[in-house]
Amino acid sequence: MLVDGLRIHAPLASDAEFTLEVNPANVSTEALKCWNDLGINRLSIGVQTFRDDVLSRLGRRHDATMARRALKLAHEHWPHTWSADLLVGWVRQQHDDLDRDIVELMSHAPPHVSVYGLTIEPKTPLAQLAASGHEVTAPTALLPAFDAVWSAALCQAGLERYEVSNFARDGHRSRHNQLYWRNLSYLGLGPGASSSVHPWRWTNRTDLAGYLRATANGRGVRAAAERVGPHARLLETVSCGLRTQEGLESAELDRRFGPAWRDTLAGGWQRLCEHDILRESRGWITVRPAEVVRLDAILRELISLSTSRGASTPGHRSLDGCL
Repeated sequence: MLVDGLRIHAPLASDAEFTLEVNPANVSTEALKCWNDLGINRLSIGVQTFRDDVLSRLGRRHDATMARRALKLAHEHWPHTWSADLLVGWVRQQHDDLDRDIVELMSHAPPHVSVYGLTIEPKTPLAQLAASGHEVTAPTALLPAFDAVWSAALCQAGLERYEVSNFARDGHRSRHNQLYWRNLSYLGLGPGASSSVHPWRWTNRTDLAGYLRATANGRGVRAAAERVGPHARLLETVSCGLRTQEGLESAELDRRFGPAWRDTLAGGWQRLCEHDILRESRGWITVRPAEVVRLDAILRELISLSTSRGASTPGHRSLDGCL
Protein backbone atom coordinates (compact mmCIF):
# COMPACT_ATOMS: atom_id res chain seq x y z
CA MET A 1 0.00 0.00 0.00
CA LEU A 2 2.75 2.45 0.88
CA VAL A 3 4.62 2.01 -2.41
CA ASP A 4 1.35 2.10 -4.39
CA GLY A 5 0.44 5.37 -2.67
CA LEU A 6 3.81 6.87 -3.51
CA ARG A 7 3.39 5.94 -7.15
CA ILE A 8 -0.05 7.54 -7.26
CA HIS A 9 0.78 10.79 -5.48
CA ALA A 10 4.46 11.16 -6.40
CA PRO A 11 5.11 9.26 -9.64
CA LEU A 12 8.68 8.02 -9.81
CA ALA A 13 10.86 8.41 -12.86
CA SER A 14 11.47 5.18 -14.70
CA ASP A 15 15.16 5.30 -13.76
CA ALA A 16 14.68 6.53 -10.17
CA GLU A 17 16.90 5.02 -7.50
CA PHE A 18 14.66 3.38 -4.89
CA THR A 19 16.65 2.47 -1.77
CA LEU A 20 15.55 0.33 1.17
CA GLU A 21 17.56 0.22 4.40
CA VAL A 22 17.36 -3.29 5.83
CA ASN A 23 18.43 -5.09 8.96
CA PRO A 24 20.33 -8.31 8.17
CA ALA A 25 17.76 -10.24 10.21
CA ASN A 26 15.09 -9.33 7.64
CA VAL A 27 16.93 -10.46 4.50
CA SER A 28 15.67 -13.71 2.93
CA THR A 29 15.14 -15.00 -0.60
CA GLU A 30 11.42 -14.30 -0.22
CA ALA A 31 12.08 -10.74 0.98
CA LEU A 32 14.51 -10.07 -1.86
CA LYS A 33 11.91 -11.18 -4.41
CA CYS A 34 9.22 -9.05 -2.78
CA TRP A 35 11.44 -5.96 -2.67
CA ASN A 36 12.41 -6.45 -6.31
CA ASP A 37 8.74 -6.80 -7.31
CA LEU A 38 7.98 -3.51 -5.54
CA GLY A 39 10.53 -1.75 -7.72
CA ILE A 40 13.24 -1.32 -5.09
CA ASN A 41 16.61 -1.28 -6.83
CA ARG A 42 19.09 -0.51 -4.05
CA LEU A 43 19.56 -2.13 -0.63
CA SER A 44 21.55 -0.76 2.30
CA ILE A 45 22.41 -3.54 4.75
CA GLY A 46 23.40 -2.50 8.27
CA VAL A 47 26.12 -5.03 9.08
CA GLN A 48 28.07 -2.80 11.55
CA THR A 49 30.49 -5.56 12.68
CA PHE A 50 30.86 -9.32 12.82
CA ARG A 51 31.54 -9.28 16.56
CA ASP A 52 28.47 -10.70 18.33
CA ASP A 53 29.38 -9.19 21.69
CA VAL A 54 29.67 -5.73 20.15
CA LEU A 55 26.38 -6.08 18.25
CA SER A 56 24.67 -7.07 21.49
CA ARG A 57 26.22 -4.17 23.38
CA LEU A 58 25.06 -1.78 20.66
CA GLY A 59 21.51 -3.10 20.88
CA ARG A 60 21.40 -4.49 17.33
CA ARG A 61 18.70 -6.96 16.34
CA HIS A 62 21.00 -9.23 14.35
CA ASP A 63 24.12 -11.29 14.99
CA ALA A 64 27.11 -12.12 12.81
CA THR A 65 25.50 -15.27 11.38
CA MET A 66 22.52 -13.25 10.19
CA ALA A 67 24.84 -10.66 8.66
CA ARG A 68 26.80 -13.32 6.75
CA ARG A 69 23.59 -14.87 5.45
CA ALA A 70 22.20 -11.49 4.36
CA LEU A 71 25.40 -10.61 2.50
CA LYS A 72 25.53 -13.99 0.78
CA LEU A 73 21.91 -13.66 -0.35
CA ALA A 74 22.44 -10.13 -1.62
CA HIS A 75 25.56 -11.12 -3.52
CA GLU A 76 24.00 -14.20 -5.09
CA HIS A 77 20.35 -13.28 -5.58
CA TRP A 78 19.81 -9.52 -5.59
CA PRO A 79 19.69 -8.29 -9.23
CA HIS A 80 20.45 -4.63 -8.46
CA THR A 81 23.04 -2.63 -6.55
CA TRP A 82 23.46 -2.78 -2.79
CA SER A 83 25.58 -1.45 0.03
CA ALA A 84 26.82 -2.60 3.42
CA ASP A 85 27.60 -0.46 6.48
CA LEU A 86 30.47 -0.91 8.90
CA LEU A 87 30.74 0.85 12.27
CA VAL A 88 34.07 1.86 13.76
CA GLY A 89 35.15 3.50 16.97
CA TRP A 90 33.43 1.27 19.52
CA VAL A 91 35.10 0.82 22.88
CA ARG A 92 38.14 -1.48 22.95
CA GLN A 93 38.12 -1.90 19.17
CA GLN A 94 41.57 -2.82 17.86
CA HIS A 95 43.17 -2.80 14.42
CA ASP A 96 42.72 -6.58 14.20
CA ASP A 97 38.98 -6.20 14.77
CA LEU A 98 38.73 -3.75 11.89
CA ASP A 99 40.92 -5.93 9.65
CA ARG A 100 38.73 -8.97 10.25
CA ASP A 101 35.50 -7.05 9.64
CA ILE A 102 36.78 -5.66 6.35
CA VAL A 103 38.18 -8.98 5.11
CA GLU A 104 34.94 -10.79 5.89
CA LEU A 105 32.78 -8.08 4.38
CA MET A 106 34.82 -7.92 1.17
CA SER A 107 34.57 -11.69 0.73
CA HIS A 108 30.96 -10.97 -0.35
CA ALA A 109 32.08 -8.37 -2.95
CA PRO A 110 29.75 -5.51 -2.00
CA PRO A 111 29.49 -2.87 -4.74
CA HIS A 112 29.25 -0.10 -2.14
CA VAL A 113 30.52 0.21 1.45
CA SER A 114 29.87 2.91 4.05
CA VAL A 115 32.13 3.20 7.10
CA TYR A 116 30.72 5.30 9.92
CA GLY A 117 32.22 6.36 13.21
CA LEU A 118 30.16 5.48 16.28
CA THR A 119 28.39 8.53 17.65
CA ILE A 120 26.32 8.78 20.81
CA GLU A 121 22.82 10.07 20.09
CA PRO A 122 20.69 11.61 22.86
CA LYS A 123 18.07 9.45 24.60
CA THR A 124 19.58 6.15 23.43
CA PRO A 125 20.87 3.20 25.47
CA LEU A 126 24.42 4.20 24.53
CA ALA A 127 23.83 7.71 25.83
CA GLN A 128 22.55 6.25 29.09
CA LEU A 129 25.64 4.06 29.40
CA ALA A 130 27.93 7.01 28.74
CA ALA A 131 26.04 9.14 31.27
CA SER A 132 26.53 6.45 33.90
CA GLY A 133 30.30 6.55 33.43
CA HIS A 134 30.78 3.60 31.06
CA GLU A 135 33.13 3.82 28.10
CA VAL A 136 31.26 3.29 24.83
CA THR A 137 33.59 4.71 22.17
CA ALA A 138 37.25 4.23 21.32
CA PRO A 139 39.69 7.09 21.98
CA THR A 140 39.52 9.61 19.15
CA ALA A 141 43.30 9.39 18.81
CA LEU A 142 42.87 5.91 17.29
CA LEU A 143 40.51 7.00 14.53
CA PRO A 144 43.12 8.36 12.07
CA ALA A 145 44.95 5.04 12.18
CA PHE A 146 41.64 3.19 11.72
CA ASP A 147 40.87 5.42 8.74
CA ALA A 148 44.15 4.49 7.11
CA VAL A 149 43.32 0.78 7.53
CA TRP A 150 39.83 0.81 6.06
CA SER A 151 40.50 3.31 3.27
CA ALA A 152 43.56 1.41 2.03
CA ALA A 153 41.81 -1.96 2.19
CA LEU A 154 38.66 -0.83 0.42
CA CYS A 155 40.50 1.07 -2.31
CA GLN A 156 42.79 -1.94 -2.86
CA ALA A 157 39.64 -4.04 -3.31
CA GLY A 158 38.56 -1.81 -6.20
CA LEU A 159 36.23 0.65 -4.47
CA GLU A 160 36.65 4.39 -4.93
CA ARG A 161 36.47 6.74 -1.95
CA TYR A 162 34.01 9.23 -3.41
CA GLU A 163 33.09 10.70 -0.01
CA VAL A 164 34.79 10.60 3.38
CA SER A 165 32.72 7.66 4.65
CA ASN A 166 31.58 6.10 1.37
CA PHE A 167 33.28 3.81 -1.14
CA ALA A 168 31.82 2.48 -4.38
CA ARG A 169 32.67 0.47 -7.44
CA ASP A 170 32.18 2.21 -10.76
CA GLY A 171 28.49 2.99 -11.33
CA HIS A 172 27.37 2.20 -7.78
CA ARG A 173 27.48 5.56 -6.00
CA SER A 174 24.40 6.51 -3.96
CA ARG A 175 22.34 9.10 -5.83
CA HIS A 176 20.51 10.41 -2.76
CA ASN A 177 23.73 10.93 -0.85
CA GLN A 178 25.26 12.87 -3.72
CA LEU A 179 22.25 15.22 -3.72
CA TYR A 180 22.58 15.64 0.05
CA TRP A 181 26.29 16.44 -0.18
CA ARG A 182 25.51 19.18 -2.68
CA ASN A 183 23.03 20.59 -0.13
CA LEU A 184 20.16 20.54 -2.61
CA SER A 185 16.46 20.14 -1.83
CA TYR A 186 14.97 16.84 -0.68
CA LEU A 187 11.61 15.79 0.75
CA GLY A 188 11.21 13.38 3.67
CA LEU A 189 7.90 11.59 4.21
CA GLY A 190 6.65 9.89 7.37
CA PRO A 191 7.16 10.21 11.15
CA GLY A 192 10.48 11.78 12.10
CA ALA A 193 11.44 12.48 8.48
CA SER A 194 13.39 15.64 7.68
CA SER A 195 13.06 17.79 4.59
CA SER A 196 15.04 20.65 3.10
CA VAL A 197 13.36 22.69 0.38
CA HIS A 198 15.36 25.88 0.22
CA PRO A 199 15.16 28.16 2.08
CA TRP A 200 13.13 26.05 4.54
CA ARG A 201 14.06 23.00 6.60
CA TRP A 202 11.62 21.03 8.75
CA THR A 203 11.18 17.79 10.68
CA ASN A 204 7.99 15.78 11.10
CA ARG A 205 6.65 14.72 14.47
CA THR A 206 8.11 11.39 15.60
CA ASP A 207 5.15 9.73 17.39
CA LEU A 208 3.39 7.39 14.97
CA ALA A 209 -0.06 7.57 16.61
CA GLY A 210 -0.04 11.37 16.66
CA TYR A 211 1.26 11.51 13.10
CA LEU A 212 -1.55 9.25 11.86
CA ARG A 213 -4.20 11.24 13.73
CA ALA A 214 -2.92 14.48 12.25
CA THR A 215 -2.94 13.16 8.69
CA ALA A 216 -6.42 11.66 9.14
CA ASN A 217 -7.75 15.01 10.38
CA GLY A 218 -5.99 17.08 7.77
CA ARG A 219 -3.66 18.75 10.26
CA GLY A 220 0.00 19.51 9.80
CA VAL A 221 2.60 16.94 10.87
CA ARG A 222 5.64 19.19 11.22
CA ALA A 223 7.26 19.22 14.64
CA ALA A 224 9.81 21.95 13.91
CA ALA A 225 10.73 24.24 11.02
CA GLU A 226 13.35 26.88 10.36
CA ARG A 227 14.29 29.28 7.62
CA VAL A 228 17.95 28.80 6.73
CA GLY A 229 19.65 32.07 5.85
CA PRO A 230 22.18 32.46 3.02
CA HIS A 231 25.21 32.60 5.34
CA ALA A 232 24.26 29.37 7.15
CA ARG A 233 23.36 27.69 3.86
CA LEU A 234 26.73 28.63 2.39
CA LEU A 235 28.62 27.14 5.35
CA GLU A 236 26.55 23.95 5.11
CA THR A 237 27.12 23.71 1.35
CA VAL A 238 30.87 24.12 1.74
CA SER A 239 31.03 21.64 4.63
CA CYS A 240 29.08 18.99 2.72
CA GLY A 241 30.84 19.53 -0.60
CA LEU A 242 34.35 19.30 0.82
CA ARG A 243 33.50 15.81 2.08
CA THR A 244 33.38 14.55 -1.50
CA GLN A 245 36.20 13.47 -3.77
CA GLU A 246 35.23 16.01 -6.45
CA GLY A 247 34.87 18.84 -3.92
CA LEU A 248 33.17 22.13 -4.71
CA GLU A 249 32.76 23.77 -8.08
CA SER A 250 33.46 27.48 -7.72
CA ALA A 251 31.11 28.34 -10.62
CA GLU A 252 28.27 26.55 -8.82
CA LEU A 253 28.96 28.52 -5.64
CA ASP A 254 28.94 31.72 -7.71
CA ARG A 255 25.57 30.77 -9.18
CA ARG A 256 24.00 29.92 -5.84
CA PHE A 257 25.51 32.59 -3.60
CA GLY A 258 27.06 35.20 -5.83
CA PRO A 259 30.79 36.09 -5.81
CA ALA A 260 30.49 37.37 -2.21
CA TRP A 261 30.92 33.83 -0.90
CA ARG A 262 34.70 34.24 -1.16
CA ASP A 263 34.59 37.36 1.02
CA THR A 264 32.48 35.52 3.59
CA LEU A 265 34.94 32.63 3.85
CA ALA A 266 38.09 34.67 3.28
CA GLY A 267 39.79 34.27 6.67
CA GLY A 268 39.70 30.51 7.03
CA TRP A 269 39.81 29.89 3.30
CA GLN A 270 43.10 31.74 2.75
CA ARG A 271 44.77 30.14 5.74
CA LEU A 272 43.80 26.61 4.66
CA CYS A 273 44.96 27.24 1.09
CA GLU A 274 48.28 28.67 2.27
CA HIS A 275 48.92 25.51 4.27
CA ASP A 276 48.03 23.32 1.26
CA ILE A 277 45.02 21.85 3.07
CA LEU A 278 42.54 23.24 0.56
CA ARG A 279 43.40 23.23 -3.13
CA GLU A 280 41.86 25.02 -6.11
CA SER A 281 42.41 23.58 -9.57
CA ARG A 282 40.48 24.08 -12.81
CA GLY A 283 37.51 25.59 -11.02
CA TRP A 284 37.20 22.90 -8.33
CA ILE A 285 38.04 23.19 -4.64
CA THR A 286 39.09 20.05 -2.75
CA VAL A 287 40.72 18.92 0.46
CA ARG A 288 44.18 17.47 -0.05
CA PRO A 289 43.77 13.66 0.17
CA ALA A 290 46.27 13.32 3.02
CA GLU A 291 44.15 15.73 5.09
CA VAL A 292 40.81 13.94 4.66
CA VAL A 293 41.34 12.01 7.87
CA ARG A 294 41.07 15.21 9.90
CA LEU A 295 38.33 16.81 7.83
CA ASP A 296 36.05 17.48 10.82
CA ALA A 297 38.71 19.65 12.46
CA ILE A 298 39.38 21.46 9.18
CA LEU A 299 35.70 22.26 8.72
CA ARG A 300 35.40 23.46 12.31
CA GLU A 301 38.26 25.89 11.76
CA LEU A 302 36.83 27.11 8.45
CA ILE A 303 33.34 27.61 9.89
CA SER A 304 34.63 29.24 13.07
CA LEU A 305 36.67 31.82 11.19
CA SER A 306 33.91 32.43 8.66
CA THR A 307 31.25 32.79 11.34
CA SER A 308 33.35 35.32 13.22
CA ARG A 309 33.44 37.47 10.10
CA GLY A 310 29.77 36.92 9.28
CA ALA A 311 27.86 37.52 6.08
CA SER A 312 27.10 41.11 7.00
CA THR A 313 30.58 42.30 7.99
CA PRO A 314 30.98 46.00 7.05
CA GLY A 315 32.57 46.36 3.66
CA HIS A 316 31.46 42.92 2.48
CA ARG A 317 29.00 42.41 -0.30
CA SER A 318 25.91 40.48 0.76
CA LEU A 319 25.31 36.94 -0.45
CA ASP A 320 23.00 37.10 -3.46
CA GLY A 321 20.97 33.94 -2.99
CA CYS A 322 20.36 30.67 -1.27
CA LEU A 323 19.46 27.93 -3.71
